[in-house]
Amino acid sequence: MPSDVTFVRPAKAQLVFVFVRTEAELKSKMPAAVKALSSRAAIWVFFQKGSAQAGLDMNRDTVWAVAEKLGLRPLGILSVDATWSAFRLRPAQTNVAAAKRPNATVRGRRTTR
Repeated sequence: MPSDVTFVRPAKAQLVFVFVRTEAELKSKMPAAVKALSSRAAIWVFFQKGSAQAGLDMNRDTVWAVAEKLGLRPLGILSVDATWSAFRLRPAQTNVAAAKRPNATVRGRRTTR
């Protein structure tokens, strides 16, 4: 790890990294990680590419489905190397400042109260 990286309690973390190889790992690790996230933090979920070919039971669609059920929205997906990919996710929430203004729009849609 770089010398300027510090470990903090999950609620104070800006970034959380979760590495999973199976759907069972994903489903067991994600809820606790998400529950501990601060509202401004992002979570990176690393998973193996070609999971079906590697004999694993998950892929990016599996990560997406679990993240969506946990109230996360994707910020991006990337290829880490020949083996790993990662989703960057953040808690889905409305733009609080915009929601306080009448007739405010968030991503082209009217907000509701």
